[in-house]
Amino acid sequence: MKAKIIMVVLALSLTLSLLAVTVPVGACQPKVALYQSESEGTAILYNLLSENYDVTYIGSEEVKAGELSQYDLVVMPGGGTHLLDAILSWKWRQEVKAYVSGGGAFLGICGGASVGGLLHLGGASTNWSIPLMGYFIYYSLTGAKGSAEVDWQEPNLFGMNEGDKTNIVWAAGPYFTDVGQLRVEALYAQNKLLIPMKGEPAIVSGYHGSGKVVLIGPHPEYPYPYPDGGGDNAWIIDTAVEWLIN
Repeated sequence: MKAKIIMVVLALSLTLSLLAVTVPVGACQPKVALYQSESEGTAILYNLLSENYDVTYIGSEEVKAGELSQYDLVVMPGGGTHLLDAILSWKWRQEVKAYVSGGGAFLGICGGASVGGLLHLGGASTNWSIPLMGYFIYYSLTGAKGSAEVDWQEPNLFGMNEGDKTNIVWAAGPYFTDVGQLRVEALYAQNKLLIPMKGEPAIVSGYHGSGKVVLIGPHPEYPYPYPDGGGDNAWIIDTAVEWLIN
């Protein structure tokens, strides 16, 4: 009888141990704030990031209320909503900069990279031009997307060799006129009509204060070629986020 009781207790202890290991996994996922933008890439990023992270949409009110400190990573996708919010609100700009300076992580893609340039995260600046705005208006009105080839530099976060090239969807994303203290991960390999961007930085990474920053001019979350291409550049997002959070 004692042996049976011991066996039952051991079995119950093992079951409880397994539950203790498996139940909290979801609760321990890093928390990611994804800025709600008009870009269709926002939903793509949400689906991509939700596979491994606890993702929450945020907007201007959450930023100005000082809620960024709740998150391990802030993602600014394409579009212009956040850029306009940054231009219009000193409080918004200060909250984002304070978050990153204090140890937060920032991923900016296309328009989100322009936000990083506007805030001079890591000392970076992005280009502003009438031709670039023309591309932005065209892509916004038509839903079309272009492409950009990038030329990887060494060293880089992404495990690419010097001179390796990748074609990525482009929708009027910026290049960097000043990288400050950030490192150039990849350069644009081609010019655009009226935009001399060949040889200009397309992807940069590094630190701003105690925080980490990755800024990406093109759109690696989209399939290439857009919209039905088989080229999957989501690994660029995955690699960037893993470095930013860890």
